[in-house]
Amino acid sequence: RCFSFVRFSFVHSTKDCSSLSSPTTKLLTMTMVIHQTMMLRKLTTGYRIRLGCIGRCFSSPARQSQWLPETKHEPLMPKTEAELHQRLAPLGDFWSIPTTSLLALKDEPRPILSAQQLGSLLALPLPSEPHAEEYRPILQALYTAANLTTDAHHGDKVHYRGLLEFSNICRCDCNYCGIRKSKHQSRFMLSAETILEAARWSASKGYGSLMLQSGEVVTPQRLRFLCKIIPQIIEETGLGISISLGELPDEYYEQLREAGAKRYLLRIETTNPELFKSLHPPAQTFESRLDRLRALRRTGFMVGTGVMIGLPGQTAQDLANDLLFFQKEDVDMIGMGPYIWQRGTPTGEVWEASHPDLAQAYRDKETATATEEQLELLDRYGAGQFELTTRMVALARLLCGDANLAATTALQTIHPTGREVALMRGANILMPIITPTEHRAHYQLYEGKVCVDESAKQCRSCLELRVAAAGKRVAYHEHGDPPKAQRRMNVGSDLSG
Repeated sequence: RCFSFVRFSFVHSTKDCSSLSSPTTKLLTMTMVIHQTMMLRKLTTGYRIRLGCIGRCFSSPARQSQWLPETKHEPLMPKTEAELHQRLAPLGDFWSIPTTSLLALKDEPRPILSAQQLGSLLALPLPSEPHAEEYRPILQALYTAANLTTDAHHGDKVHYRGLLEFSNICRCDCNYCGIRKSKHQSRFMLSAETILEAARWSASKGYGSLMLQSGEVVTPQRLRFLCKIIPQIIEETGLGISISLGELPDEYYEQLREAGAKRYLLRIETTNPELFKSLHPPAQTFESRLDRLRALRRTGFMVGTGVMIGLPGQTAQDLANDLLFFQKEDVDMIGMGPYIWQRGTPTGEVWEASHPDLAQAYRDKETATATEEQLELLDRYGAGQFELTTRMVALARLLCGDANLAATTALQTIHPTGREVALMRGANILMPIITPTEHRAHYQLYEGKVCVDESAKQCRSCLELRVAAAGKRVAYHEHGDPPKAQRRMNVGSDLSG
């Protein structure tokens, strides 16, 4: 709290620091300033010095005593073509393709990869498994290629989407979800004025766009509410409006698009029809989800989708097919996160039955009775989930080129620096939660969601630090539309002309 952030530097106030009563806070602040200064030396040292923290949020006063700064060195991007080919060679050899085909740089064709090639990489040993280190050069090559591809299309910019969860009322009973219809919990619906206040705050802090998210509700009243509030937000703030409201009829999509919403996120969850069936009640079908995604495109929305990673019964080949689906559908935005156990749900019960030791370790950790062995078990599982998810992010970047890829909150839930690592492995979007604090606990789609007890202001300052730690910068006051969407609009204009 005693420093202000300006891109990659801190303006440090000795007076403010000396007024702090906590020795831990003083030491932490000084250390963070030193670390941030060291980051600036990356141009001359050849290394990016990344700030990592043990703990979930950098800005929470309640967690200041848990902040333990550490440094981790990651090589910078290759400086010469020879060095680039050397760095990418392990991945090219693994897939038996030329290294030049790995880079989906601007105005170049994206790499052609088969489901078998993608699945073989996703199936490589995870960090805690035998022989994992043998394959580390292949994965480092993957992350290098993904980061270079991101830079080619988006530069070092990271765009914010303020995430406003305005209602947890939902007509659906998805087997994995924490706000499913049959779950007994407090339900809420934010007022129009509360939504407008959140939008005004976002615009005043430089956010370029707003994501309005809720459970699935198909009523004329909800549609009228949204078609009234969306133009108000745009008129007052100029924010780009994204929405995530579930499967709706064509006429709803059309009216929401006419109201000014331009992006729509509807996760496919999995492209395996049988796995999809296990995640949903009979009334919700894979065919319907696919049809609604394509209806969004016909309506003129920029289309976002995504999958869960690590679902019970999911295979590496399933995930490979998910990636090829993203590429085939030419989606504009991808949001992927690890499956996180949600107790009291059918999918959660299936996961618990296959992971009884992990489930017990979670319970014991909550009551502060977990043993060292249990904590290590949780760490190994989380590290594996994190690695698999960021492999998916990197592969999606290679396949989908200039699409927007989100570093999701779920990644930070399983790894303390999850979002900044994702930004170095292909992601370029962050979605700070701006839902009023008193409602966040009632919008937990999964267990242990981070930032539930943080204010919008705290989340913003936390994420600024995370972006800088990844060697990126926040692109304030920009909608952050993917280049492919602009090209699609230009083609449409040419055809209509």
